[in-house]
Amino acid sequence: MTDLSKEQMREISILYSEKLYSIKVLIKMFKIGENKLWRILKDFGIRKRGRQELLNRFLSPEQELEVINLYILNKLTGKEISSLKGFNKNLVFNTLARYKVRVRTQFDYPPIEGGEAAVFKEYEKGGTISLILKKFKMGRRRLLRILASRGVNLAKESENSKKSFRKKLSQEILKGILKEYLERKLPKNNLAKKLGIPISRLNRALKEFNCTEKFYYNDKVILDEAQEKEIISKFKDGLLIKEIIKSLSFSTSVRAVKRCICKFFPTEEKSFIKIWKDRHSPEVFNKLMENRCGKNSNLWGRPPSKTGGRGYSGWYKSNFYFRSLHELTFMLSLDEQQISWRSGEYKSLNIEYIGENGRIKNYWPDFIVNETKIVEIKPLSLQSETSVQLKASAAIDFCNKNGFVYEMIESKPDKIKIKKALQNGLVEFTKPFEEKFLKNLTKKQRLS
Repeated sequence: MTDLSKEQMREISILYSEKLYSIKVLIKMFKIGENKLWRILKDFGIRKRGRQELLNRFLSPEQELEVINLYILNKLTGKEISSLKGFNKNLVFNTLARYKVRVRTQFDYPPIEGGEAAVFKEYEKGGTISLILKKFKMGRRRLLRILASRGVNLAKESENSKKSFRKKLSQEILKGILKEYLERKLPKNNLAKKLGIPISRLNRALKEFNCTEKFYYNDKVILDEAQEKEIISKFKDGLLIKEIIKSLSFSTSVRAVKRCICKFFPTEEKSFIKIWKDRHSPEVFNKLMENRCGKNSNLWGRPPSKTGGRGYSGWYKSNFYFRSLHELTFMLSLDEQQISWRSGEYKSLNIEYIGENGRIKNYWPDFIVNETKIVEIKPLSLQSETSVQLKASAAIDFCNKNGFVYEMIESKPDKIKIKKALQNGLVEFTKPFEEKFLKNLTKKQRLS
């Protein structure tokens, strides 16, 4: 994921509004996720387009000529043209239909290596449709025609898949799947990848052997001595968990790797940073931390996650996340007074400050009130802490530059207000905290 500038965001909104590029193409072009794309469009006030709008759209005359030349002279498929030029596939086929260009059939394409018999053999061996298409470089319709000529109807098989499992895999392979699954050598996802089959087929194979046993994340993945040695040697080189898993000669789970490391390097909290600190010299440890902290971190510039934390947390009006009863009380009081507000956890409000350890860190304020005031909710007991004061000084500088006013408020929790909001369905606590909140109410608070 990449951080985009305002110019790039504007370019995305223009390209989307012109209706020339599909969502998939825009995601590939700018290397962003789908959720981020929708957020950018929402910020620029562009509504989602329907499928019919895209079908009614036409390319420019120059673009249409280019598409026709690529299709006729270069003999590229519609899919290849759309991926090469970034046009939507439907627009490509619409232009061909408008100029009455004959669409190529199976007889116009080059012959298959080994012929149709080789395709059918691969299917009988147990190859999935996606693997066959990649191997023989052919289209899905062409494959379906070949299988239909041999008496295989995939539509009927999919209907009867619940009753009978299609015996494409041999009994030996199926027994091997069951053995590896029961021994818990591999997680289900990795086992399916190893065999080149989808998880749904793996589940059907386990059902055929009446294997109803389910393994959850708490179950241990068993590792050999050689595998453990390999993990430890990679860990000694200073690699992170994800880097270790990628570089291993075998596939395993994250929890199995962590358990293996903690077995050989036991600590009270089992913290990997603590292990590095104990094993390496201060110079080496600082280098390792510099490479993974601050602006080099993958989490740099991202607002804090909406999970975790030890205090009261949940959702207000199913849109606004709160991390304490202080914050929730402040939200309720603002809505009572009919004051406009929004959350301060946006990338645009990322305030950089230097922490106690001398490293650059991110800080996001709690609220923006009336688009003029930045408000931070903090109890009086915590307001005098050095980390809080460093954040506050950085926020004041930010406000002076951008025309805001900074204010730190305690906002004492009002449990009667919160209880009423909870009863009206405005507040939703995360699982453990609703019971805890109701238990801690006094008699007066319960009766009011």
